Amino acid sequence: MRLRRSSPAGRRPGAEQLLRLEVGNEQAAAAGLVCGGSAALLLQRDDCLPSALWPLLAGSGSGVLVTVLSAPDAGASLLVPAAAEASGSLGSASLDEVAVRDAARVLHTGRATVESWTGEGRSLLSAVLVPSPRLVVVGAGEVAQALSRLAGVLGWDVIHLPGENADDSEVLAPLGPDAAVVVLSHDLTVAAPCLAAALSSGAGYVGAIGSRRTQAGRFDRLRSLGVGEQTLARIHGPGRAGHRSPGTRGDRDVDLRRDPRRTQRTHLHIAVPAHWPHPSVLSRS
Repeated sequence: MRLRRSSPAGRRPGAEQLLRLEVGNEQAAAAGLVCGGSAALLLQRDDCLPSALWPLLAGSGSGVLVTVLSAPDAGASLLVPAAAEASGSLGSASLDEVAVRDAARVLHTGRATVESWTGEGRSLLSAVLVPSPRLVVVGAGEVAQALSRLAGVLGWDVIHLPGENADDSEVLAPLGPDAAVVVLSHDLTVAAPCLAAALSSGAGYVGAIGSRRTQAGRFDRLRSLGVGEQTLARIHGPGRAGHRSPGTRGDRDVDLRRDPRRTQRTHLHIAVPAHWPHPSVLSRS
């Protein structure tokens, strides 16, 4: 492995460094990669970055970090959150405006990516930061295990709650629009509080798996907890789950259906947009 260092002319001391990392085929094979190659790495000191970046990196929202790579403002950064005002500057008010407009474009795709571009004679790098999709499964059994495994393969963050305690509902309160909740537990003392918590959270999708009779019992219990009909209509079930998150063009679709020919077997299908991790993994029975 070889590491080459370059410092753009005109950069501020300590603000950034550009590194070229080269990996040979043998090293790549040892790391489980298909082949070797090279990558450009941008290193920046944390005190040179907008302070609002750290909550985004912790998964609290989406945003775009734009950094100048060339003189005269090498190392200058602008952070454009999806739900807040931009902070920092690229050294030019007009270039800041261009970067903000471009950030709106790339955020609309919902894709975490890195793009290089040129503006006002400067080389720039835009890093799009989006939270990893999160799946919360409430309940035990083979279906819960299969869902958790498949979501993990797709690169989703997975939280598996065994569904043995109504206190599990506390985990659902802080969820955001990139989260999906699937309730498998048939225990109404657990399923109802968890569904109520998921509906009152910011979760983009809430689903419940079970027969129509089981679903009717859940709805009756939720009504007794004060959940209105309009809110109940947000629950997907009894056998299908799908949702579209704000700011994305693709549906996240989790489909669980009983095979009518084999009552003891469940068919699971997960369809994801092309820009999600591991798009080639589309279904598994």
